[in-house]
Amino acid sequence: MLDYVLRDGRVLLVARATRGVAYGFVAVILASYLQALGADAATIGAVLGLALGSGAALSLVAGRFADRFGRRRFLALMGVSMFAAGLILAFTDSVAGAAAACAFGALSPTAMEVGPFLSVEQAVLPQVTRAARRADMFAWYNLVGNFAAAFGALLSGAAPAIGAAVGGDTVAGFHAMFLAYGVIGLAASAMALSLTRGVEAPASGAGPTRGRLGPEGRRTVRSLAALFAVDSFAGGMVIRTFVAFWLAVVFAPSVEVLGLVFFGANMLSGISFLVAARIARRLGLIRTMVYTHIPSNLLLMAFPFSPSFEVAAALYLARLSMAQMDVAPRQLFVVTVVRPDERTAAAAVTNTARSVAQAGGPFALGAIASATFLGAPFAVAGALKIAYDLVLLQRFGSVAADGWAHEDGGVDSAPANAGSPPPDL
Repeated sequence: MLDYVLRDGRVLLVARATRGVAYGFVAVILASYLQALGADAATIGAVLGLALGSGAALSLVAGRFADRFGRRRFLALMGVSMFAAGLILAFTDSVAGAAAACAFGALSPTAMEVGPFLSVEQAVLPQVTRAARRADMFAWYNLVGNFAAAFGALLSGAAPAIGAAVGGDTVAGFHAMFLAYGVIGLAASAMALSLTRGVEAPASGAGPTRGRLGPEGRRTVRSLAALFAVDSFAGGMVIRTFVAFWLAVVFAPSVEVLGLVFFGANMLSGISFLVAARIARRLGLIRTMVYTHIPSNLLLMAFPFSPSFEVAAALYLARLSMAQMDVAPRQLFVVTVVRPDERTAAAAVTNTARSVAQAGGPFALGAIASATFLGAPFAVAGALKIAYDLVLLQRFGSVAADGWAHEDGGVDSAPANAGSPPPDL
């Protein structure tokens, strides 16, 4: 299993899973912890926004400096940052202290990675995987992150028991879990230092230009970032919190039933990553993204017109079985459509564009729902996403990315200078 992955690639998968567990439980307990410290709703929102903004900023820093500083050292430094954040959260009793940890600690309040690790590791993955199986590697990378975050969310429920075990209350349990987050950061740092020199950026682009996009790469990445921002903005309009709210208002299901629906959605999303890799080997990256995305968005547009909860749940689960199939092909396309020495910068710019645009989605959904009807954001988001799909196909449908021949769906090995694994793979 995964015999097409170098030893460094396996380390990256373990690192992604380990961090995913930490992000999973932090995403659940962070808001409750801030509330326990006395923060009101506005302050909680501001601190969570600060964490998201910090992740976007660190991603840009990664794109600019990680290749020059050294990818292994940069990832190790980010692990130390996680440790510092966990330590501060574990021992602070003030909202200001928690805000400081969120500002500098590579935290993710969404349970999914949005910061510097993601951009650097996406740039490394093509170098540690057989060229013809890179889509599979990106699929596994996202799958382990998804499942690990789900497991971390389950662990968050242990906070009261942990607090009681250490002779305190739930806040004491939160402190213990934040300390565990810090320890996981140290583990991430150790795993980064255990990587070989094969994960570093190629020699081309060394010097003051290393970590920067060239003219052609800049044009390509700008176009991709703009398109991905539209998709992510639309996605921000239909975040899971709003889906749960809409279902509760319209059909009033029990919390237990909602939990089962979202658990099923998580499982289907995870499995879909591997299905998408198989499709990508036949159709190519862009066509896989578009041909799976459009049906899922048609289902999204139909979702608010569901006549019953059962129909709504079926539509939602059907959509989630396809909606994430574009993730791994998108990440792979970004880092293989540019030169090998531009990969980190390309991943950083596109990831940041997505993060920033997604943050605007919730503001838009409120305005649209208020001006029309509660389910309107689903229809609007679906239409925006389909427009994105069509423009993406028109603009990049025939662009071959590092060995991916989109016109005939063929797959070949990467060019010799593309940072691919040694010939003996």
